[in-house]
Amino acid sequence: MLEEANLLKMESFGLDILHTIGDVYYGKAEIFLASQNLFGMGGIFHSMKAKGGVFMDTLRTVSAAIDAQNTMKELEKMKEASTNDKPLLDKDGNEQVKPTTEELAQQEQLLMGKVLSAAWHGSKYEITSTLRGVCNKVLEDDSVGKKTLIRRAEAMKLLGEVFKKTFRTKVEQEEAQIFEELVAEATKKKKHT
Repeated sequence: MLEEANLLKMESFGLDILHTIGDVYYGKAEIFLASQNLFGMGGIFHSMKAKGGVFMDTLRTVSAAIDAQNTMKELEKMKEASTNDKPLLDKDGNEQVKPTTEELAQQEQLLMGKVLSAAWHGSKYEITSTLRGVCNKVLEDDSVGKKTLIRRAEAMKLLGEVFKKTFRTKVEQEEAQIFEELVAEATKKKKHT
């Protein structure tokens, strides 16, 4: 299991995928194991926390898509402005400088990063949804006894811990894929704007 984690961490977004899988496995196992105590009431806190996480993931996914859409609209305006022969005016009627080809290229790169970010958030949402369903089937299997379900949850929690703790060394991090850098750059620029 550790060997597979070390292989996956080097793929594009592999580390993020591992951490996502680890979070789902760990969280689902924690909810199940806690629900086995205190008349089944122990898992309520963890369950509410997980539902809050699902809500936040949904919000991040929608936000990333809207951000990419807004950046695309801005790029379209910049392209139109760069080809227009008439002087550009802002809201107050002041003349604006036409965007340069360098500024257009920067905006296109920013857009690419934001589109990749939106795609990543959508993929992450799909991964977590699918994994939650699979974990529910594994932990709610009526064909096996309670002890087996508890052992499954313990194994799932252990897998989750391993995946969550996987990291890249500095050398491995330097080999990060171009897509990750584009997404990171787009996210960084979003925070500064």
